[in-house]
Amino acid sequence: MRALPRVVTAVILVSAAVPVAAQDRATDQALKAVYARFSQAYKEADAEKVANLYTEDAYYLQPNSEVIQGRDSVLALFQRMLDPIRQQQKPGPAIYFDILERKMSGSLGWDVGYYRIGPPGADSASSKRGGKFIVLWRKDRDGQWRIHADGYSGLTPPQRP
Repeated sequence: MRALPRVVTAVILVSAAVPVAAQDRATDQALKAVYARFSQAYKEADAEKVANLYTEDAYYLQPNSEVIQGRDSVLALFQRMLDPIRQQQKPGPAIYFDILERKMSGSLGWDVGYYRIGPPGADSASSKRGGKFIVLWRKDRDGQWRIHADGYSGLTPPQRP
């Protein structure tokens, strides 16, 4: 008879974990989709699409630069980087992300990883330039996951594939 309460407890714990696991998978898929949109916007050299992946009050921590705050400032930065490519009607660079760690808690989370960037059309294996990054995610009021803080630095030469 003593085993029965343990079995009931185990069933309750397992059934309570299922929605959390499903939620984790849904969040993981949502964040993968944001990275895919980021990569696609880079290929299109579309600064506005990139900036719209950031929160209104986002922080952008570029190497050797002051902290940039706000989506409008992030947009201006990406316009300076991507608009010359777009004006030449050329495809933008290929960018890939390798996530080393992801932690989520409620409407906040973070990713730590490596990025690789290459010429238009490059695949992830041939993208030799890159570095490391940390992204702080926030789920906004509209239910969308957006980048709230983005910091990165390059690696010379890149240490990751």
